[in-house]
Amino acid sequence: MSFDPGLPDDSINVSRTHPLKEAGLLLAGMIGAVILFVIAVGASIDWLAPLLPPGLEMKLLGSFGEPDEDEIEPSDSDEQRLQALVDRLASHWADNPYSFRAAILGDDAPNAFAFPGGWIVVSRGLLEQTDSENELAFVVSHEIGHFKNRDHLRGLGRGVALALAMSVVASSGAGLAGDLAGLAGSLASRSFDRDQEVDADAFGLGLVYAEYGHVGGATEFIRKAPEFSNVIGNTAASYLSTHPLHDDRIEALLMLALQKGWTKQGQLMPFESESGDEQDTLDTTKAHGDFE
Repeated sequence: MSFDPGLPDDSINVSRTHPLKEAGLLLAGMIGAVILFVIAVGASIDWLAPLLPPGLEMKLLGSFGEPDEDEIEPSDSDEQRLQALVDRLASHWADNPYSFRAAILGDDAPNAFAFPGGWIVVSRGLLEQTDSENELAFVVSHEIGHFKNRDHLRGLGRGVALALAMSVVASSGAGLAGDLAGLAGSLASRSFDRDQEVDADAFGLGLVYAEYGHVGGATEFIRKAPEFSNVIGNTAASYLSTHPLHDDRIEALLMLALQKGWTKQGQLMPFESESGDEQDTLDTTKAHGDFE
């Protein structure tokens, strides 16, 4: 018997699995790991957030939550009036542990935000679009409601978790995985965010009633909100928005007012903004606000 040496089979080091399948499995595993990380960190923050005393929050996060100076308008009479409104509304929150600070964001898009450390930021666009102080008061009270429920800290925790997850994925060069995981993680928290919005609405309406003795005009900004949004279809818009559908929000607030026996009509107060003449005086047709 003779031995005839030969070269080894080149296929021995070739995977029997298609490269695209391997890449797909790797991508799916990475996305799954990121989503689990975001959910775990978000759940931990949800549990820990209420345990952080507000006083310590303001001390530790006051400067962290402070809006960017480049985006905030210089202090003026509008900001002073906004601060006074915030203080009046917050005074109706029994055992309020915060010293709220108001600021105006130089942005034409109507919006309002609750930032860690007691910051309530309202955009210039929102001030210009509101027709009464009552309307603005509900928006501000809604943001105070987020502080009451510590939502601003929970949102911060999920944001930090997502940012960390994206940085890890991005460092691995998987940009597509980062985008998909970010979207999945964001959508996973949307239903909880909408629940927070409902609770903030309810708390905010209570502050409005305590301040004015009625809830007239409170839902006007919600009614006008579709005019400010780029609607992409009712189904998609309602699912991707952190807020409930506008009609659903109004109906829920109406039911709350009925249950509490709160007066639905009353005199509306002007919010005199230096940048908008239309706010200096109220239209006589809107001077008596309704809530329906």
